[in-house]
Amino acid sequence: MNARTVLNQCKHNPLLLSPFGISRFSTALSRSSPSASRLKERHFPPCRRKPHPTAHFSTSIRMSPAPPTHINGEPQLSNRTPDTFTNLNMADQLERLMQTDGFRKWGFAIYRCTYASDSDWEAFIARIYEPVKRYLKYDNGLDMLGSFAPTVIQDRAAFEGATTATVREHFINTWVPGAFPVENPGLDMGILPNAEVGRYRFFIMVDEESLRSVLDAPENRINQTGFVRLVQADWGSIRSRVDNEEDDDGIVYTPEECEPLEGCTKEDVGWMKVHYDRVETVGYLDIRMHWDWEDHYSRPPEIAELL
Repeated sequence: MNARTVLNQCKHNPLLLSPFGISRFSTALSRSSPSASRLKERHFPPCRRKPHPTAHFSTSIRMSPAPPTHINGEPQLSNRTPDTFTNLNMADQLERLMQTDGFRKWGFAIYRCTYASDSDWEAFIARIYEPVKRYLKYDNGLDMLGSFAPTVIQDRAAFEGATTATVREHFINTWVPGAFPVENPGLDMGILPNAEVGRYRFFIMVDEESLRSVLDAPENRINQTGFVRLVQADWGSIRSRVDNEEDDDGIVYTPEECEPLEGCTKEDVGWMKVHYDRVETVGYLDIRMHWDWEDHYSRPPEIAELL
C-alpha cells in the first residue's frame, strides 16, 4: 500500500486525513449447540505477505447482510462463512454494530504525534492495515473494507510530542464534532452516549516510542512487542472501578499512588498500550464502553492483552 493516499487531506477539515482503522470475538460458541460439532475450528490466519490495498479500501464483493446471532433461541450461521456461527465471524460482528447505531464508518481514528520520518510513518500505516485485511479476508468479509475508516489526524505544530491530554482535548472538542455529521449525515450527535461502538469514545495515539515498537516488531511472527496507545476520550469524567473499588459495605478503597505517567499517579491513566495488529479488529469489537476499558486495562508499561 502507498500510505501517501492515506495522508491526503479531507476536504471537510484540513486536519482530517483520508480514512484508513478494528476488535475481538465477543460471543463464545455454545458447547451445547447441536450444530457445534459440524463447525470447523476458527484460528487466526498466518501472515503470508504484505498487502496491496487500494486508496479507498474498496472491494466489489458484497455479501448478504449479517443475520441476527439467534432466531427463536437458535444460533444462526454466517452468510459469509456458512460453516461457522455468525457471532464468530468478525465481519458479521462489525456489520451488526454499524446497523445498530446507523453509523457509516468503523475503526479508531489515529493521531500522528511523531514526525521524524515520513517514510517510517508510511511503513507504520501499512503495518496497521495489513492485519485488518487479513482478519476480514479470513472471514470472507473484505466487503467491510469499504467502510473501514481509521482516519489519520496530523498537524505537526499541534501534535508533535503532544501529551495525551492535549490530543484528548482535540478529539473531544474538534474531531468528533467535525467528523460525526460528515460521516453520518442525518444522524443526531445526541445518540453518541448510547452508541454501541467506540469510534467516538476511544482513539489511537502514535508517538515515536510506539511507532518504533511497531516497525521493530518482526513480521510473519506472533507480535509481542509492537504497540500503539489506545486512549479513552472521556477519562476523568466517569468513575473508574480500576481506581475505586467498593466493598460490600459501600466503603470505597483507593489504592496507593503509582509511579507518575504524564503527571498522573492513578492506576488508570486514561491510556494503555495495545498490540498494533489487534487494536483495529479485536480491540474495536471488544473495547466499546467504559466498562470494557476497565475489563481490559493494563497500566503502562505493560501491554494490554486482547484475546
